[in-house]
Amino acid sequence: FQLGRAAAATANSPDRPVVTAPWNLGPVSRRRTLAWRRYPFALIRALRTELGGTVNDVVLTIISEAAARYIRGQGYDTSGRYVRIMCPVNIRKEGEAGARALGNQVSGMFPVLPSWPMPVVERHEFVKTEMATRKAAGEAQAIQMLMEESSSAPPSAMAVALLQGMGPDLGRDSFVPPVTRPPQLPPLAGGFNFTVSNLPGVQVAQYMAGHRLLDSVGTIMLGGTLGFGAVVSTYNQNLYISLTGEPRLLPDIDAMAVLVDTVLQEMTEAAHVARVPATATVT
Repeated sequence: FQLGRAAAATANSPDRPVVTAPWNLGPVSRRRTLAWRRYPFALIRALRTELGGTVNDVVLTIISEAAARYIRGQGYDTSGRYVRIMCPVNIRKEGEAGARALGNQVSGMFPVLPSWPMPVVERHEFVKTEMATRKAAGEAQAIQMLMEESSSAPPSAMAVALLQGMGPDLGRDSFVPPVTRPPQLPPLAGGFNFTVSNLPGVQVAQYMAGHRLLDSVGTIMLGGTLGFGAVVSTYNQNLYISLTGEPRLLPDIDAMAVLVDTVLQEMTEAAHVARVPATATVT
């Protein structure tokens, strides 16, 4: 019974079919590209204050809108379809911080957001509602329960729960052609489109052997048909958005980074917040 409730909490809604993004069209190779942006953390906090929600809501708005514009820019019509994003969540209870014996207390949420471009303020309202709904439903705790029960549940029960939790498209196609980009995107072969991971850091400068650490940039693991992912980190009063791509499936990671800049600019204009130039790096 508990296993079924946990699977239901993570299941895709039937009225929100999930799109297959261009970076999901085939298995990833060993190659990676990285593009990152550095913004003043004060700017992101100002957007949160003016537009509401949380800092994570602001960042998720920026990245999801950039992804939607990238997909549309590749010539795909994604109207009525959504992107499903994996967001790792810290579920350590109050008073457990620093307790090493408890191990890693990380679960996840899977917000389902429009895959078509939209005005940034409208998207931000959608993100706020979606995240608040999933938090209220205890999705992260449900997934944690699913993982804890996996050691004692029969394999057949776990298979059913996994298929329900990842949505109806999981397992429909065991292989999607990796290079061709058809006019119509095929069904999603996995459970979600990409990961956005949040890594809070210290807000003062750090030093090693007398040398100051200038930037703290994260990368994210890619595998299966996940050819794109993002890490959001903070360090020394700056917020970093780091984009990792597999160059065969996402050959122009710098274009995605430019879209991140564009969306952030639109948010600052809509919120009437002073814009501070970003520092951009592509490797």
